[in-house]
Amino acid sequence: MMEPRRPLLPALGLSLSIGCCTCAAASTLVLPPPNFEGHSELDVLPSSAQTASYLSSSAGVRATDGSWNAGGSSVPTSDSIALVVGETQSTGFYSAAAGTLKVSGSALASAIGDLSTPGHIASASALAGYDDFLLATTSSGTGAVSIQFSLEVDGRLSASQPPLQDPYGYLGGASVNASLSVQPAYSTPGMQCTPACAVNYASSQDEAGDGVYTASSSGSPVQSFTVTVPSGTLLSLTGQIYVNDSGDGYGISAFSTASNYLDTMHSFADVLTPGATLVSSSGHDYASPAATVPEPEGWAMLVTGLCAIGFMARRRRQEFPG
Repeated sequence: MMEPRRPLLPALGLSLSIGCCTCAAASTLVLPPPNFEGHSELDVLPSSAQTASYLSSSAGVRATDGSWNAGGSSVPTSDSIALVVGETQSTGFYSAAAGTLKVSGSALASAIGDLSTPGHIASASALAGYDDFLLATTSSGTGAVSIQFSLEVDGRLSASQPPLQDPYGYLGGASVNASLSVQPAYSTPGMQCTPACAVNYASSQDEAGDGVYTASSSGSPVQSFTVTVPSGTLLSLTGQIYVNDSGDGYGISAFSTASNYLDTMHSFADVLTPGATLVSSSGHDYASPAATVPEPEGWAMLVTGLCAIGFMARRRRQEFPG
């Protein structure tokens, strides 16, 4: 099965002009374009005495020989695939966009009904990721910019198995791994991360041979870290989520595993330095919902301002009727 891997640094692309009040002229910085990665690989073996079937998808390109393309896409990518052989099947889905990643997978096989017959085998994996580039600047073009990056994961894993009726052990399991990391696109002295420059989330669920077991990521705490860099620093932001579902039965044992992260993995970047800005090469606004909602003091100021405008307009009508 494929393993998570970091996208390659894409070629240079988008051009932005950055102006600063202390500069006589604006300077032009070329931002690399974003890179989106999506992969899913399915394997089905009805029994060890038969030939295995494969299906894979890489950024929308499918293959049936078990191979997959490590390249990515310059635009958001998604695909959903399924592989069914008799009563054994596996499915995979991925969707990769800036700030939002979705994946799911499942593996299912029915019992053969014969202890002397090799069992079914099925597996599914799905990966979604992006590599975006962020330019952090202050209003003056000097000083430092502090940014808080956050990772939020929402989904569930499940593995089910009737009580074991044969002496053979393994049946099925599901796992998820998610990460968010930041690094300078070029060598940047003075970059500081608190407590680190990355956060990770991982969970797994195995069957125990006596029912349905579920591990949920819903309600998991949002993980955050803070990065401080000199104004004008170009940052590489990488988000990735990977799920794997697999199982094999023997004799009369059946299994099913599933991973559902369609609610999904979100990543945010909130500028903490007043007056500073953060521009992404994808054009995506990484500000968290909380950062875009005014605080109570902000609402109070807004209401006060609207009342003042209404009062002035009414007074003007009284002074200049008609």
